[in-house]
Amino acid sequence: AIWAKDRGLTRVAAVFGTTTSASGDLPGVIQGVKDLHLKLVDNVSVTPNQVSYKSDAAKLLAAKPQVILTEMDSTSASTFFSDLSQVGTVPLVIGDGADSTPTWVSGVSAAVGKQFFAKKFSIVNVLTPKPTAANRALIAGVKAEGSKIQHPLTHWFNQPYASAGYDGVTIQALAMVAAHSIKPTVYNKYIKAVTEPGKGKTRVYTYKAGVKALGHGKKIQYVGASGVIKLDKYHNSFGNQAAIEYPKGTLKSAKVVKVIT
Repeated sequence: AIWAKDRGLTRVAAVFGTTTSASGDLPGVIQGVKDLHLKLVDNVSVTPNQVSYKSDAAKLLAAKPQVILTEMDSTSASTFFSDLSQVGTVPLVIGDGADSTPTWVSGVSAAVGKQFFAKKFSIVNVLTPKPTAANRALIAGVKAEGSKIQHPLTHWFNQPYASAGYDGVTIQALAMVAAHSIKPTVYNKYIKAVTEPGKGKTRVYTYKAGVKALGHGKKIQYVGASGVIKLDKYHNSFGNQAAIEYPKGTLKSAKVVKVIT
């Protein structure tokens, strides 16, 4: 919503899949549109893997949105935006982090054409932090398990979703070590204890380094592959976001055009 407003767009349509991930993100998007005083002109719920979405596409275009905010699986998105381009003029499209995977970008780009994709589509995702020992540990882990992971492996090296999952597991493991317990009701309160900064704390970037420091009686601040982790009372952490465009309509051409703090 911020990226849409920053571009001077005021008439917004939401097009979200009915999957758990997409429908879970939708309320926050709607609230963002409301808080920024943008106008929501249509809200389309997309059932995955339908043969055609032309009736939804026609209804959406009749509402005359300037921009579509979206999250859908790659197959549904490919069909939806292909149908939309056949029905009428497609407005600008802004996807979220779930729409930044190789399958999504390549699938939708192929469905609508690379030049069209480059002109119309952008993604807002977590800004990749500067490389640290945490990133190097993640990359080493991805390479070690390469036979079990979707290729190209390089995509996962600085992928926010991969980094967040990796950090989440590492933080919980360090909290267990600090609490001397694997029970969630016990180690839960130690999660912020191993991530928050503080006087005399030792910064660590890997599980191994954290365990070593804790073993020596030190207090630690884990800085992960996602960067510095600032948890709220619900244990959610929000990093800076980046608006990303694809000048050649391919994943490799991805370019940060705006940092949204």
